[in-house]
Amino acid sequence: MQSAKESRNVTAAVSEWTAEYKRMSKEEARLASEEARAKAAEAAQKRQEQFENSAAGRAARAHQQAMAKKTASSNKGEPVLKVQCSLIKLENGLRLDSLDQLLLGVR
Repeated sequence: MQSAKESRNVTAAVSEWTAEYKRMSKEEARLASEEARAKAAEAAQKRQEQFENSAAGRAARAHQQAMAKKTASSNKGEPVLKVQCSLIKLENGLRLDSLDQLLLGVR
């Protein structure tokens, strides 16, 4: 039969071994996770390169360039919204010669 001291030594040894096992398992899991992330990034890069070299990828790039060019050249200092309003006749018989008069309440 084991003494209390021997029992504590065995318990301590098992606890130490368990802690070491858990530490090693965490390290292995971390390394496996890191490796999986690296493989996923590599696969994503490969898919991106394949897409860019495909007809669809070239079309998408051309479309993006055309949209960027259109956006850059469409507004050459002109107002985005133009409103043209000539003579407005109101119900009460007043006439306004511009939208500014209507908005500002000038008569």
